[in-house]
Amino acid sequence: MGEKENSAKIVLIGEKSVGKTSIRRQYNGLGFRTAHLMTIGTEFSQKEVIVQNEKLDFHIWDIASDLNYETLRRQKYLRKTDGAMIVFDLSRYETFFRLTYWLNELSEANPRSKIPILFVGNKTDLKRDRVIPEEDARKFVEKIKEDKSIKTSWVGYVETSAKTAHNIKESFHLLADAIVNSP
Repeated sequence: MGEKENSAKIVLIGEKSVGKTSIRRQYNGLGFRTAHLMTIGTEFSQKEVIVQNEKLDFHIWDIASDLNYETLRRQKYLRKTDGAMIVFDLSRYETFFRLTYWLNELSEANPRSKIPILFVGNKTDLKRDRVIPEEDARKFVEKIKEDKSIKTSWVGYVETSAKTAHNIKESFHLLADAIVNSP
């Protein structure tokens, strides 16, 4: 785990406007902003958490999805990752269809690592706009779990709302437990 035994680098990746920054802000106690500027490059925050009676310092990297940063993202921001949240918007099909792209980006940046991955279906608060059924998302995650060519120590799925903070803390706790229990 990370450079120090008690730290973990977590990356939030996914298409633009899926709520990565809002998830990070909610988790860090900064609330939800309706007006938000697009992330350029990366935004970083830290949070100390207790996992299995041990202090763990989360280094949370909120990484831009802009293709102009693709090489930089792979070479710098995604390397040496201890855990990842791959976020998609439950109200936008195209963000769900790009999950494999983001999984490949992560794998290419960490070819020898088995990284715990949490797929996050965000924006549960947009019930009327939802187009991706929970069953479809869970089937996708099960396929990833069964695919032996994908290097991961753990794969999970959770649905969140960065706006209402639904399952935000729980998401990070799930990933933290997976990181601590990773070989």
